[in-house]
Amino acid sequence: MKDLLTFIVKGIIGKDNFEIAEETEGERTHFLVKAPEDSVGIIIGKEGKTIKAIRSLLKVRATLEKKGVGVLVEGALPDRGSLGGEGGKGGKGKTRKGIK
Repeated sequence: MKDLLTFIVKGIIGKDNFEIAEETEGERTHFLVKAPEDSVGIIIGKEGKTIKAIRSLLKVRATLEKKGVGVLVEGALPDRGSLGGEGGKGGKGKTRKGIK
């Protein structure tokens, strides 16, 4: 399923500067997409429509494999140097955006 998620995200943002962490608990797999702040909005989409569509596609595949799946998106400030950091200077606001 990670390969499908990678294919979809890369196709949407047109870059491969993101990471996907995978965690499995029994029959359920959780994915965390870590991407630069400027790509997070594209992945989530207007009113969350894009991420909902991504989740729907993964749920179809998970159903075929008789598993569960969850996807979260997390952004990082470009000047932090690493993905997944929190905080920041200059009043840039929150650096983490999660969708449940």
